[in-house]
Amino acid sequence: LLSKLRPFQRKAVDFALQNGTGRILLGDEMGLGKTLTSLAIMLSYQQTEFPLLILCPASLRYTWPAEIEKVCPWIPSTAIYCVKGKDDVGFAGEIIVTYSLLQERFQIANILKECNFQCIIADESHNLKQLSSQRCQLALPLLQNSKRLLLLSGTPALNRPVELWPQVHALDPKGKMFGKYGMRYNDYTKRYCNAKRTRFGWDVNGSSNADELHACLKTVMIRRLKSEVLHDLPSKQRAIVPVTISARQAVSEIMDGVSDDMANSAHFEARRLLNQAYQAIGIAKAPASTEYIVDWLDGSDSSQKLVVFAHHKEVLDYIETTISAKYKGRMGMIRIDGSVPPADRALRVRKFQTNDSIRLAILSMTAAGVGLTLTAASSIIFTELHWVPGVLAQAEDRCHRIGQVNAVNIMYAICKDEDVSVDRSLWAMLGRKV
Repeated sequence: LLSKLRPFQRKAVDFALQNGTGRILLGDEMGLGKTLTSLAIMLSYQQTEFPLLILCPASLRYTWPAEIEKVCPWIPSTAIYCVKGKDDVGFAGEIIVTYSLLQERFQIANILKECNFQCIIADESHNLKQLSSQRCQLALPLLQNSKRLLLLSGTPALNRPVELWPQVHALDPKGKMFGKYGMRYNDYTKRYCNAKRTRFGWDVNGSSNADELHACLKTVMIRRLKSEVLHDLPSKQRAIVPVTISARQAVSEIMDGVSDDMANSAHFEARRLLNQAYQAIGIAKAPASTEYIVDWLDGSDSSQKLVVFAHHKEVLDYIETTISAKYKGRMGMIRIDGSVPPADRALRVRKFQTNDSIRLAILSMTAAGVGLTLTAASSIIFTELHWVPGVLAQAEDRCHRIGQVNAVNIMYAICKDEDVSVDRSLWAMLGRKV
């Protein structure tokens, strides 16, 4: 596994192991391979301290098993389990639990605590930033009681010290990083959060003694930005985001019908039927894809922008409507599809390129896949595939072109459900040609 690591990832492994406790916050910017780095660290403890528990957002619950299978082929897929209910927790292998499941089902939190996991990875650990939240209260005892703990976050809230406290408290329950006498919450907020008493209680949303706090954090945290390790990165990286679909039975029936009809259809009619099937799959993938987009936006720095490509109007509509409702109009975004006149397209692109408050571009891969420059973003997600590899390549190059100063991360949402194999089959063909 070490041979697959880039130099900056090896440094993170060394940092974790030399730390002595195997308890660190890996705060690398999104797109720098925290998943691979964290597995390399935890595998150092595999012989004596596994099984491994992974806490993650729901949108990543299938990404982790896929990554483990890819980089750790000696771990059988039957030894990796996504928990769906309390009866699954006793499984003797690598266990993946979502924060939402932990929060919704108290029994699971209690059973996990009884299992006494010694190795835990908490992905997107900024999800625990609210100390009083139910999610944080359930997760903290698990994290504090483990022997090895990796917190992964591309946005560790360095400018809001109060949101860092739950992560700091998880890594170092006694607060020894702040001195031999430790530190409690009230002391922490007074020293680092500029705590002030008001008529409504304590205001702890400020910042004070920032340099001192950062010096203490350096004992348990390592963070690199893309700009700092650009020489170690390829100019373009692709990754699969495994998603499961809604309306699974309906899609399966459509696919069965398409298979039967195609056997008795002319080429043109067969293509029409297959396009109908891909539309159904795209629509069925939309909820999971949008969930991933929301987690990306919440988990990345506010200066980071994302380009989202889809093919069908229904998918574009779903993404736009859901994002607008989720953020109540506070997420700046543009949309370009076939209905947008050329002059208006140029105006929207200019806004995306120059306006820091516009973080999201929702684009039709055929209408916006050529002739536009979107280098303000270095992350792309395709929520649907296209028959023609050139369409995908052209769309990728909206960000990967002259003017781009970062490595470009490209994510493809691919249906993982066994009974809907056409998405994976098309990707297997396209992946070689793009």
